[in-house]
Amino acid sequence: VWLEPVSTAHIERLKIIPDVDGNTVAIEIDTVAADLYGNSEAATEVEVQVFDGKREVAKANVAATLVGKQMAVRSRAKLALTKPKLWTPDSPDLYGLKISLRNGRKEVDQVESYFGMRKISLARDEQGRLRMCLNNQPYFQLGPLDQGFWPDGLYTAPTDEALRYDIEMTKKLGFNLARKHVKVEPDRWYYWCDKLGLLVWQDMPSGDRSAEWHGPSGGEGKEMQRSPESDEIYEGELKGMIEGRYNHPCIVTWVPFNEG
Repeated sequence: VWLEPVSTAHIERLKIIPDVDGNTVAIEIDTVAADLYGNSEAATEVEVQVFDGKREVAKANVAATLVGKQMAVRSRAKLALTKPKLWTPDSPDLYGLKISLRNGRKEVDQVESYFGMRKISLARDEQGRLRMCLNNQPYFQLGPLDQGFWPDGLYTAPTDEALRYDIEMTKKLGFNLARKHVKVEPDRWYYWCDKLGLLVWQDMPSGDRSAEWHGPSGGEGKEMQRSPESDEIYEGELKGMIEGRYNHPCIVTWVPFNEG
């Protein structure tokens, strides 16, 4: 759990969208510009800085203007990168990111993050076979079905070092991928996948009759019918999982149905 005091106007969420073909990265920044009583702290500008190590390689300033009577503000900055380093399992290069919310010269809030320049796509090879591509090149993905169990904590890793060690050993065994099986890990697991270079296929955790095996998609080859309440919960949880882990360059596939 992370608790941190922030000002009334503060940065709430980032969405990072790399464009390998265009050599750009787009940053969507959601901020809160007023309190529950509508009192604005007049945060007027968002500054976005991109770093390669400690060297600043791109910078942009965009307006942060309150939209109507809503407290939430969404700003979007698009930054060009010269000859960007592409993220791959063999060279997991990451760019640093600093976002500052300003009122004139006064800094109201600041957050730091990172991103990887990588692209996942489908293309046909010389024989016309459809291939998964990483950064526009066919890339064979090889890895285990990772259920995320721990001998001393079941679904909970004992330490951050253990999370890192697990990914390091996966790579030492010759894999470049882990399919995270019906489990969402803490952000630190995905951080180490980003940092060390391990692709991730992220499953949506099972629901409804997951505790009882009925064959693919339910039973007897028929699609399982969810109740409206169950469908609403599933859709909400799936959306929350994707939005919550969207910025991790390691995640290249979302698996909405397990063995379905």
